[in-house]
Amino acid sequence: MPHFPHPFRIAQPADLAEASRLLLDADGAAAVYAGGSELLLAMKQGGLRYDLLVDIKPIPGLDAIT
Repeated sequence: MPHFPHPFRIAQPADLAEASRLLLDADGAAAVYAGGSELLLAMKQGGLRYDLLVDIKPIPGLDAIT
């Protein structure tokens, strides 16, 4: 398991409404995650810091976004 300088969690919302709520509730401490390794690499190197990643791939209709 890779080491990240700041702990974070990944949420997998069931729909767009839940994803939106998670992002709003995080007040800037969350990012949308669609499987892009660049985001995780930047977080691992300490360049970006988020408390929450909102994985949108499980949401029907958004699974093609990368």
